[in-house]
Amino acid sequence: MKKNVMKKVASTVLAAIMVSAVGFSVLADSKSFPGDGEETSVVISEDATNGLEDVTFKVKFDKDPSSAQLPVTQFSYTIAPGTAMGATGEGVTPAKPAIYAGPVDGVLFDTGVAATPTANNITTDEWSSAVGGGAYDELKLDFDNTKFVGGAGIYRYVITQTALTDEQQDLQIKAYQSKDNSGEKQWTTDAVTRYLDVYVDSTGKVTSCVMLTQADQPEMQEQNDGSYEAAYPVADKTDGFENKETFYDFEVEKEVEGSMGNTVLEFPFTITTTYLDAQTTDANTNATGVQIAYSILKADGTTKSSGTTTVGATLTDVMLAHGEKIVFEYVPATVQVSVTETVKSSEGYTITAETSGDTLTEDTNNTNQPIHTGALVVATVTAADSSAATYEIGNITFTNARQGISPTGVILRYAPYIIMIAAAAVLVVMVVKSKKNNEEEA
Repeated sequence: MKKNVMKKVASTVLAAIMVSAVGFSVLADSKSFPGDGEETSVVISEDATNGLEDVTFKVKFDKDPSSAQLPVTQFSYTIAPGTAMGATGEGVTPAKPAIYAGPVDGVLFDTGVAATPTANNITTDEWSSAVGGGAYDELKLDFDNTKFVGGAGIYRYVITQTALTDEQQDLQIKAYQSKDNSGEKQWTTDAVTRYLDVYVDSTGKVTSCVMLTQADQPEMQEQNDGSYEAAYPVADKTDGFENKETFYDFEVEKEVEGSMGNTVLEFPFTITTTYLDAQTTDANTNATGVQIAYSILKADGTTKSSGTTTVGATLTDVMLAHGEKIVFEYVPATVQVSVTETVKSSEGYTITAETSGDTLTEDTNNTNQPIHTGALVVATVTAADSSAATYEIGNITFTNARQGISPTGVILRYAPYIIMIAAAAVLVVMVVKSKKNNEEEA
């Protein structure tokens, strides 16, 4: 016996209700989506009386590595009815059920009002916990059963994380969009959409829902008991939104050269971190207060000292001897690090600074990608009381060179005696030569 599409949808909804009908609660369900891309990334009601009352999805902000410090920033979300998709069936393989555009305000953010970006900001300093190297929050969606008056079916909504701000892009924050054919995550600074399919039975109750990264139309699969399941691609199931930030590492090394170069002496450095605004319209606040880790390593690679500095602060009296280096970790993009060495001209050193090129690397994946435009490391050389020279981008080596020193005072002190000895030598030569001439004439 052939089954029409609506019967298939009804069977699907009925099956969803019956999955956990035993032991249901008299209270409406509150559920959270499980792990991203898992087979179980579908939320099913355990309450046959009232169905799903609300569901939460995750908003994750990755920290990689977990010791990096997140800036204070926020992400905004909207929700709107999705686009309807027609059913296929009756001889078409695979059969697919109809997707209906969700009724306006059928799904709302937990504010109780229609979704607006200003009402649904997620701010990192409000997040309650950190898991798996990142921080996350959950954003709750409420279902309004009075809106689902079109009968049993699958109703689609589109939840959007709005495009990242200029300042977030300055900091190289990116949003996870979807996976490519090889399963690799694709990242963007544009708006990111998720598709929420809400399953509603004939009484208007929400019985289950699924969140997807793609606008998939599920395939109808008949089960042994005659019911149907709507199968979605596992890779497209998701539990929410994910964002990440790229951090950079770089190092400054001290070298001493020349026959009179002191390889034991420690030279003073000053290090200043400032927010370098790549845009002219943003608030310049995201990186404020962010901590940057640093370590000073001896020539043998062991740690001499370590600590943190805050963006906007200055480190003074950082001392480096020959072969030692200071290593900076987890530097946000658009944070300028100025490293200054000052040596008095009376010490006789010539100072140069060289960079190793575009070697500043992404700490998130260690792919040795060149530094992003706007993120700078600046080495300022102040030598012999001359004007400073600036070097940008890459690991930096400061070289202090001092060649042989002539003791000019010693030369002046003994110069008269040297002249007298030279004159005496000339006189001796002349006497010897004169005597020899006289002997030859005789």
